[in-house]
Amino acid sequence: MQQTLDSSHPTPGSSLNRSSDLTFMIDHHHRRSICLTVTGEIDIATVDSLTDVAIGALRRPARVLLLDLSGVSFCGAAGVSSLLKIHRAARQARINLVLTCIPPHVRRILDIAGTTAVIPIADPRETRHTHDSGTATVRQQRTPADTQPNYSRRLQAV
Repeated sequence: MQQTLDSSHPTPGSSLNRSSDLTFMIDHHHRRSICLTVTGEIDIATVDSLTDVAIGALRRPARVLLLDLSGVSFCGAAGVSSLLKIHRAARQARINLVLTCIPPHVRRILDIAGTTAVIPIADPRETRHTHDSGTATVRQQRTPADTQPNYSRRLQAV
C-alpha cells in the first residue's frame, strides 16, 4: 500500500530561490517494514513536516522504518536534528530506523555532523530484502571523523 503526502510551508524570505516543498511517499510492506521516501529540501521551513510524517509512520506496526533519502536535494542543520529526533522516537517505539539511498551531498553533511555513526545506513542494493523480511542488512560505515585523531581526548588527559 502506498500513500503520497505533500507538504508546503512558506519560505522565510521571498529572495530565496529554493522550493520549500517536501513530498513523502509511504510504502507499507507485510507489517514488517515501512519505507518513507522523501523528496525535496530538508531545511528549517520543511523540517516539522518531515518529523511529523516520520513519527506518524512509527505508529504503525513495523520492525523497520526505512527512510529513503534519494530525492533529497538539500539537508541543513535542521534536517540533521530532525533525523536524530526521528531516531529517538523510533527507538522508543522499538522500531529500527535505517537510512538508505543517501545522495553524496547529503551523506557528506550527515558524516560531518556524526549522524551516520548514530543512525544505521542500509546499502541501497539490499533494501529490497528489507521489504520482504522486515530486516535490513546494515553496515556501520567508517566516517571521516573516525579516521581523524581524537584531539579532545588528548586535551582532557593533560
